[in-house]
Amino acid sequence: MNMIEQYHSCTVDLESFDNDTARRFSTYMKDKYIYFWSHSVEDSKKLAFYKAFRDEYSTSDYLHQLRAKKF
Repeated sequence: MNMIEQYHSCTVDLESFDNDTARRFSTYMKDKYIYFWSHSVEDSKKLAFYKAFRDEYSTSDYLHQLRAKKF
């Protein structure tokens, strides 16, 4: 199974889906995405320059500023 297939493989029991399960599922999916992102960046020759400035996944500062503004 390649990395993209691993990223998309997920099972959820909708019968027992509550707030705690939603939080755990959200954390699980975020962790999977960060893993996928880091390997994608690491394996890409096109992103070598990008890696020099940004080697770990995080939300950009401008997104925090947008969230703080009320439109």
